[in-house]
Amino acid sequence: MLDEGIKAPTDYLRSNGFARWAKIVGLCLIFFWTPAHTITFLLPNIWRVVFAAYLSVALGAILSFASEAGSRTARTA
Repeated sequence: MLDEGIKAPTDYLRSNGFARWAKIVGLCLIFFWTPAHTITFLLPNIWRVVFAAYLSVALGAILSFASEAGSRTARTA
């Protein structure tokens, strides 16, 4: 984004990698964050922050694996 300058949001929607990342984010929201927050808010107040910290680490791992898989397929294509 810094190299290309400021563009309209519709230009980002039409970019090549947007569909793949939209799918990853959508699946994370449905299959990871919804059950994770259900569990989080069932916990006692004192454990919510600790569990939320672990969830942020898990999200980082999910996105890094998705990024590595995307870069591997982009190199071979």
